[in-house]
Amino acid sequence: ALMTCFAAACAILAPYIMRAFLDEGDMAAQAVESVTAVDIGVLALRLQCICMPLLPVNFMASVTYQVVGNKGIAALLSVSRQGLFYIPAVLILPRLLKLFGVQSSQAASDFLSFLFAIPFTFMFFNHLKKVSAEDQATDEAQRQLSEEPQNPLHGDM
Repeated sequence: ALMTCFAAACAILAPYIMRAFLDEGDMAAQAVESVTAVDIGVLALRLQCICMPLLPVNFMASVTYQVVGNKGIAALLSVSRQGLFYIPAVLILPRLLKLFGVQSSQAASDFLSFLFAIPFTFMFFNHLKKVSAEDQATDEAQRQLSEEPQNPLHGDM
């Protein structure tokens, strides 16, 4: 929810955020270029804001696998956003979509890394359910063994 609120605020304030990065020295001479630069930046920021609420899924999946000691999947999930998806997006999308490809590369990478993390997240929770069910079965079996009545031949009389 926090990331969604932050993304919404950034999307709404995108023109102001982009203008904050302009050189205010000679605004009159750069007016046309500045408007174009702001428009380009606003679209890129808003596209990123669309995918911003998806970022925690990839991060949490990666951290979860790190915590349980599965280094291979944790590394794969960590690398997926920047290495597996962003680099190809930066190389391919601008060739296909020109300026829009540049503007949308990071958002496309974040969206793809979100989709990539979903099966690993489900796989982890399914494994967790299986382990939990096995633990419950073991606990139940131990409880039943401890509650068995004493053999009358060996018990108190």
